[in-house]
Amino acid sequence: MTAGFESGDHSLQDDPRFYEDPQAAAGQFMAAMDASETGEVSCDEFIRFYDNMAAEGMAMGSLIPALRASCGVGIQPDGPPEAQLSDAEEAALSAVWEHLASLSGGSNCVTLGGMTAGFESGDHSLQDDPRFYEDPQAAAGQFMAAMDASETGEVSCDEFIRFYDNMAAEGMAMGSLIPALRASCGVGIQQSEASSGGSSSVYGFVTAEDVAGLSAVWEHLASLSGGSNCVTLGGMTAGFESGDHSLQDDPRFYEDPQAAAGQFMAAMDASETGEVSCDEFLQYFARKANEGVDMLGEVCAMRASCGVLRWRVD
Repeated sequence: MTAGFESGDHSLQDDPRFYEDPQAAAGQFMAAMDASETGEVSCDEFIRFYDNMAAEGMAMGSLIPALRASCGVGIQPDGPPEAQLSDAEEAALSAVWEHLASLSGGSNCVTLGGMTAGFESGDHSLQDDPRFYEDPQAAAGQFMAAMDASETGEVSCDEFIRFYDNMAAEGMAMGSLIPALRASCGVGIQQSEASSGGSSSVYGFVTAEDVAGLSAVWEHLASLSGGSNCVTLGGMTAGFESGDHSLQDDPRFYEDPQAAAGQFMAAMDASETGEVSCDEFLQYFARKANEGVDMLGEVCAMRASCGVLRWRVD
């Protein structure tokens, strides 16, 4: 948290001076959030802290952009907010930006090289004109030129979001654009007609917010699976080994992480390849949603069990 505050922009805060000592500020946040007194803040504790603030009347519409900026996430609007995009669409686009930024040498921006790498690894079959991506570097160059409003040779998260917000304002259908963009950048939502009844955007009763949250879990597990664009038994086992299972109905199920991962893999791997695609992962949870499972609790518990968004302070 200290590192986040050190990299952040606190100009949107009511009292920016509070962050002049990033470590002291982080210490106060940790003390308030760490209900379990472990020196770590789980995703559940983090969300509960802000849920309590919302219950006390805090305006989340201004708090969240200020928090994102203070933590160095990068969406710092200097004009009207991106009103054309829904929260779920903005979250999905932010995840794409974060993926491309991770391919850009570790800096908090997207570079030509990072976007080129994304396009080289991607599947462009969902695009209206897949031939546009036959030269990944040229395609990336055109996107960078259109997005890089500051003309720095880098694209911030704010610039990335504003680009697609403008497209939404012009009438572009985000419901088809975002899945195509995710696939083209190698993020991985590529639904099959057999599993979705011909639809490329509907997962039963799973909401767009839940799809974004579960996709982030799949991406985390895929990153633990040796770099392939899928989740393996080893990757899921590693996730369960690092996770916090206290939110699960039966935490004892995860006492043997490999055995637990094996059962999940068997249930999810519809293609019987020994690997789980993003589509198979989402279809598994769509079936649970269709059976009446509370997805809010399910998604939070799964994120914690897989070790997503947990921090340790030294």
